[in-house]
Amino acid sequence: MSGLGTIALFIGFAAAVWAFGAGFYGARSGNAMAIRSAEGGILGAALALTVAAAALWYALISHDFSIEYVASYSSRELSLFYLIGSFWAGQAGSILLWAWMLSIYAAVIVKQNRFRHRDLMPYVSTTLAAVLMLFTFLMVFAGTNPFATGEFTPPNGTGLNPLLQNYSQMFHPVTIYIGFVGFTVPFAFCIAALATGRLDDRWLRAVRGWTIWAWLFLGTGIVLGGRWAYVELGWGGFWGWDPVENASLIPWLIGTAFLHSVMIQEKKGMLKVWNVTLAVSAFALSLYGTFLTRSGVVQSVHAFAESNVGPYLMLGIALVVGVSGMLIIYRLPDLRSKAVMESIFSREGSFLLNNLLFVALAFLVFWGTTYPIIAQAVSREVSVRAPFFNFFAGPMGAALILLTGFCPLLAWRKASKKNLKRNFIAPAIGGALVTLLMLVVAGGQHWGTALIGGFSTFVFVTISSEFYRGIRARRRIKHENSITATGKLFTTNPRRYAGYIIHLGMIVLLFGVAINFSYKSDARASLQAGESTMVKGYQISVAEIKEEESVTEDGGLLKSAIIANVKVEDADGKQLGIVHTEKARYQNQDQDTTEVGILPSLNEDLYIILESADPATGSASLRFIINPAMFWVWIGCVLTIAGGVLTALYGRNKEEVTRETAHAFAASEL
Repeated sequence: MSGLGTIALFIGFAAAVWAFGAGFYGARSGNAMAIRSAEGGILGAALALTVAAAALWYALISHDFSIEYVASYSSRELSLFYLIGSFWAGQAGSILLWAWMLSIYAAVIVKQNRFRHRDLMPYVSTTLAAVLMLFTFLMVFAGTNPFATGEFTPPNGTGLNPLLQNYSQMFHPVTIYIGFVGFTVPFAFCIAALATGRLDDRWLRAVRGWTIWAWLFLGTGIVLGGRWAYVELGWGGFWGWDPVENASLIPWLIGTAFLHSVMIQEKKGMLKVWNVTLAVSAFALSLYGTFLTRSGVVQSVHAFAESNVGPYLMLGIALVVGVSGMLIIYRLPDLRSKAVMESIFSREGSFLLNNLLFVALAFLVFWGTTYPIIAQAVSREVSVRAPFFNFFAGPMGAALILLTGFCPLLAWRKASKKNLKRNFIAPAIGGALVTLLMLVVAGGQHWGTALIGGFSTFVFVTISSEFYRGIRARRRIKHENSITATGKLFTTNPRRYAGYIIHLGMIVLLFGVAINFSYKSDARASLQAGESTMVKGYQISVAEIKEEESVTEDGGLLKSAIIANVKVEDADGKQLGIVHTEKARYQNQDQDTTEVGILPSLNEDLYIILESADPATGSASLRFIINPAMFWVWIGCVLTIAGGVLTALYGRNKEEVTRETAHAFAASEL
């Protein structure tokens, strides 16, 4: 497999180089044969990298420990599920995953646009091939070949890092990469539009679906990473403003701004410069996120060790920013908007404010993440911790929630006083009442959380009123029942109403985060056999302490663990459950891990961490974290993802489909 995989990588690189050269020549000369040849090169690269990916998976599943990567990240004891996930557990495999996914994206784009957007496709193919060249180069020439062999073949591999042996972490890197790679598509079409001067909204319509899917998968990856951190790392949280966490959040924020701002260009022909800048920024920041995780410049549980890929990725980012910047400056006269914004109290005004907040938050997260790296480069040790990010994220998040409620109720161009009064009185009253109620319940404390609660209520009422008006109109005009009318809202205007589901999910998520941040509590207790203690209304006792060992196929010690089964009852003595928590040591990796125990409920999670235990006496030292509103945090994530799926699947209206079909037919007749 080593020889086959390496040959496939070389062929993939050569095909990418050919596609870039032929594509650039064809784009500049208009030579149709060169353009088709470039597209063929992309298809060839996709085939070669698919063979490489299949070869690595085969090597992992067949335990080919002659390959260093297989020996380092798998073992005979791993289940098939984790053997498959070992593909992206290390540096070289993750680079192959990036390149392979990009080649699949590029191949689909080529096939999808065989008769569409033919004026843009030469530059689209050239741009996609250039990015593919970078990542195949990293494997072939920069020391990240996943098929490199060692001097000897060990009888067994080291195994997968125990922290990565979790279902969320198996899917988290893949979904993050689908998002990162997905932003290459709007970037490629943006470059094509700038290069050709075709700067109307056609390139935006061509990439809208791709952008939504990239945004959706990146957001899903962030959620899965948060879930993994919550259940696996044993610190009681789900987001710690870790540099690698931030690296995925920043392009997601920019992508969110882009998806909002394109609607203004489509409707009003405005924000053209803004949109091309956001498309370039989302991709450049995706490359930057890859750089942070793959270069070793930051210390993180998510990051890989220092490697040679950092300088090449930084060069790639510099070229992206430099070439794009020059094209934008060159096309500035063509990017000027013909329309002007008449009032800030309009839908386009609220969208613009929304965009500015998203970009400002992305910049603050970017600066807080990047500044320590810059300081370290000049021999200064600086750390930017969670309080810095929380200081800005809280108020800006609250403002974004409020704007989420304003946008749907404002008219285009300029909202009248009558419109404002009719649409905002009920949501404003509801939000004010909830804010006051939360302040009273909290004794005047946690006013920030109360304000977010009020803003969330404001948005909930606005969304509910929009659904109510739509359902009422369909019942009156179409004579449909409420269930049928609700379904028809999504089929006739999916982009709008699926967007409302996303907004609803976000307010549930952010409100849950605010509650958790304000009311989270922590306690510790040391219990002997037969003892119990009260923790925030829970009666805790140790039911059992035991030791367990797992062995390798050859009889060696794989894992030793101390396990505590903790009995949890309410204040009245009713048993709520037996919670399992443990501390383990994996011999091959020379690593200690903690498996937390979680007792979830609608109101809060009881999070139990075993700090130490003595099986001989049945005693244990335990840490308890009360995590309020965690159920609603995850429900908010699910709602947001569900709304994103609906938008991605059904978010194109019939007029757009008819128009694109007509363009494709006309192109095929030429």
